[in-house]
Amino acid sequence: MIKKIPNSKFRKFLILKRLLNGEHLSYQHLAQDYFVSRSSIANDIAYIKRLLAEDNVPLKFDNSGTYITEDEIKRQDIIKRIISKLSMKKDSEVKNLFLNKELYQNIYQSISSMKNIQSFKLSDLYLKNIVIMITILIERGKENHHITDINIEKINPNVLTSQMIELIEKTADYRFTDNELNYLAYIMAVNGINHFVEDDIPNKIKLEIRKLIVDIEENIGEDFEENKQLRESLESHIYQMILRSQTHTTIINPILNEIKHSYSKIYGVVWYFLNNFGSNNNLQISDDEVGFVTIYFQTAIERRKSVKRILFVCPHGVGTSSLVAAQLKRILPTNSIIETTSVLKVADKDLKDIDLIVSTIPLPKLSVPVVKVSPLLTANDMKRIMDHYIDTTMVDNSRENQSFESISTPQAIHKYVIRVTDSSNQDEIIKQLMDCNNWQSQEQKDNYFESVKKRESLQSTYLGNGFAIPHGNPKLLTSSCISIAVFEKPITWGNNKVDIICMLMISDKDKDSIEPFMDLVMKGIKDKKYFINNIVEFE
Repeated sequence: MIKKIPNSKFRKFLILKRLLNGEHLSYQHLAQDYFVSRSSIANDIAYIKRLLAEDNVPLKFDNSGTYITEDEIKRQDIIKRIISKLSMKKDSEVKNLFLNKELYQNIYQSISSMKNIQSFKLSDLYLKNIVIMITILIERGKENHHITDINIEKINPNVLTSQMIELIEKTADYRFTDNELNYLAYIMAVNGINHFVEDDIPNKIKLEIRKLIVDIEENIGEDFEENKQLRESLESHIYQMILRSQTHTTIINPILNEIKHSYSKIYGVVWYFLNNFGSNNNLQISDDEVGFVTIYFQTAIERRKSVKRILFVCPHGVGTSSLVAAQLKRILPTNSIIETTSVLKVADKDLKDIDLIVSTIPLPKLSVPVVKVSPLLTANDMKRIMDHYIDTTMVDNSRENQSFESISTPQAIHKYVIRVTDSSNQDEIIKQLMDCNNWQSQEQKDNYFESVKKRESLQSTYLGNGFAIPHGNPKLLTSSCISIAVFEKPITWGNNKVDIICMLMISDKDKDSIEPFMDLVMKGIKDKKYFINNIVEFE
């Protein structure tokens, strides 16, 4: 019987599964196994390498071939991310390589049927995350790939967790090892089935979370000081995030790319300050976690902006204005505030709190969107008003055509751009970029360099699309500087390739200037040409 030859896509994941199962694979043997050329296998390995880089996992090479050295927890995290990616693409054939669909459904139904599970108000995302992790754990365990030597303090599972584990063992016909039981207790805790209450969160962590909120609000121009809901939500989420980091587990954020695209301004700021939080607490913070925290802040902003202020402008502010205002109230949400003014008063009016202007006459270009309508609203006018109204609720207030030179930062923050033609290594380019700043002593410079290296060893500052944003401990700086290196050819940065490196040397006193630059970087990740065009004039 002739063995079926897998297609190119399926072959890549077959090879990845073999690597995750601990095999050392040579190009020659793989070419023979799958009846393809060595160059085809080389392309497969390059694809797998890029996939693993998302979890900061390197592929190793020696005389026996290619292999993965990560522990079992990390291997299961990789499988979880693959399943998430394949679920979004609805690729069931490849997904079945990594997830036993029948076992997943049985465990999901068993947990969902538990009466007291409802008391935790567990979101579907967290429930599915728990079930996927448990399914992978059991499937890997049945193949004799067990979690061993967990470097976490043993916790006693609560009553619900114990009941859930007993039910899962019965459903899956599987007995968990002691290490797996301890790991499961943490899985339940970090996914919302809490073994802790608010008082369990250390005061030190609460204070750092409040500082995080202040740093972010100062950069994005919002006031969250009295927002108890945001603070308590972040305390709960970030404490669970800390537990996840300690167990080297992650929650896959299925809408991460959408968050980066739609809320790039806030995401960039959260990424910077949450990475500082992670560095201060020796934690690895994944992009998934940054995405979740971004949503908390964006939700708080949306709640504050739920009331929209509409300004209606007519020639004299009387007459037909009452009729049009009545029509606007009929088509716009009930919490909209509609104010009427005359064209003569528009120029002197403070538009800071106005979200949309509806006018029966042409107006000069203003800082607020304007919809020109007829004196008696037509159906088409109403449709255009609604379209613009929806746009005001969805818009990301990022600066549109912002250049590096025009970034609003204190004059003390110098900005430099350098072109790199030779292939510098990571340490060399960090030192070259640091040379752009002013240092009080060689000792200060050396200490900052070590803090940059420490941060990179803990968590790569690769941000996507060839961008890396290295930065060190801001407390070691007395002057601030932003320096950028643009490479002709990409260089290796951790497990990724980069061709733009932005060194942020921002002292604590200047930290409120982070947002404008991170906004520009996030735009650049979407469109690299835009970024380069906007920094080239500052070389």
